[in-house]
Amino acid sequence: MNYSDIHDIGSRLKSFSLLDNTRTVNAAATTLVDSTSNGIVFDRRAATAGGLTDLYHSVKILVPFNHTSGVGSTVGSLTWNLQDSLTSASTGFADYDDIDNTTGQSIAMTSGSHSGIDEADFRLDNARRFIRVQTAVILSGTTVPTNFVDFSVVGVFGPGDQPPAD
Repeated sequence: MNYSDIHDIGSRLKSFSLLDNTRTVNAAATTLVDSTSNGIVFDRRAATAGGLTDLYHSVKILVPFNHTSGVGSTVGSLTWNLQDSLTSASTGFADYDDIDNTTGQSIAMTSGSHSGIDEADFRLDNARRFIRVQTAVILSGTTVPTNFVDFSVVGVFGPGDQPPAD
């Protein structure tokens, strides 16, 4: 990294939404909601419209969330993981471990209301060309339709000569 980059770290990072929009999952009845979805298929080598090049070998994935649980709600979690594939076809994706060799992240949804940002760092040196984030939400039903979670997923990509920042 040269001296001018020290004062303009943003010039070396690129951020992208890894979901097509903010997701809202609502358990509005007394049944359990179990919702799994795949994020945007992202081509790491796309040279179009702000895409990345092979120079970006690390990513910090951020999952901002807001959760509110109603009366009688006891179960809740938001799990997510990064996946990679050789092709953009939906059948070729496999889980990709983070920098700590953990597959998948989990956010416990407890009683009451809370929000936060979950995050994990990934080295992409061994990742295949296409990546996506897969999310799964489990919420218990309530007698009052207020057990819900809103979340989104953002990837901040960095160049190969710098590991993700803590």
